[in-house]
Amino acid sequence: MIKNILPALILTLTGCSALQVFSYDSLPVVRATVTQGATKSSVISAAGMPDSEILIKSNQNTCLNYTLRKDNKTTPFFIIVNSRNQVTNYGYVSCGTAIEEGHAAPTEPMKQRL
Repeated sequence: MIKNILPALILTLTGCSALQVFSYDSLPVVRATVTQGATKSSVISAAGMPDSEILIKSNQNTCLNYTLRKDNKTTPFFIIVNSRNQVTNYGYVSCGTAIEEGHAAPTEPMKQRL
């Protein structure tokens, strides 16, 4: 039970409701990102070019910044890809925040989450 409450509590404290974040899950960039075997090219093919890309020199990962838009609202969305262009992580914050918080470290492809 605590496992289910903690993410919602964190989102609430940061000014996001869980429902706001999950409302973006149907967008092409999110769907392409969470698909098992997702790559940089498959995400860009589905969602278009990112707003920006940041090379993470410490591990040669790249962070893709997207701005998600739905119902006149926006939220940042980051995607980490490794040196083999495999998606390793993603989330509903900017690349800058993801890097600061240590979310850019994974180098292995992620497992399907949805």
